Amino acid sequence: MMLRWVRWIRLGAWSRVPALSPWVLVAVCAAGLWLLTGVGVTAVLGFGLYELVFVFLPGCLAYELLRGGGGVLRRVVFAWSLGYVFEIAAFALTAAAGARSWFIAYPVAFAALGLPALLAMRRRARRPCETNGVDRGLSAGWAWAAAGLCMVDAGDGGAGLL
Repeated sequence: MMLRWVRWIRLGAWSRVPALSPWVLVAVCAAGLWLLTGVGVTAVLGFGLYELVFVFLPGCLAYELLRGGGGVLRRVVFAWSLGYVFEIAAFALTAAAGARSWFIAYPVAFAALGLPALLAMRRRARRPCETNGVDRGLSAGWAWAAAGLCMVDAGDGGAGLL
């Protein structure tokens, strides 16, 4: 059994696996741990949707406007970080204005301001949108190793809750 895995790794089977597969595996592992510790399915789905709409997508838009390019790992890391910055800023601004209910409109407002700028920038550059490529600085093996470490860390934290 072990020999088969070694052959699979050596034969370059990594190149046939989509670049986002390790990160999807980590998300499934995290969702499974939440479900095992008593978190409801609707709460897990709600959290995932919130992270996607209020953090990740605004962060992706900001990253593309600021720099763009790079591989999947670079885009995810910087987009998620920028997304948290903008989410916290939007929450602070709506709280300071005494209009917390307006926070729900933050992703729409961000997209309304950012998408036209991104489209104009792409038209001026006259280059096609980049596809979801693998970061050439990292092999797929490193992505799987990082995903494995994330799952071990999440499992260790989850074991402490059980």
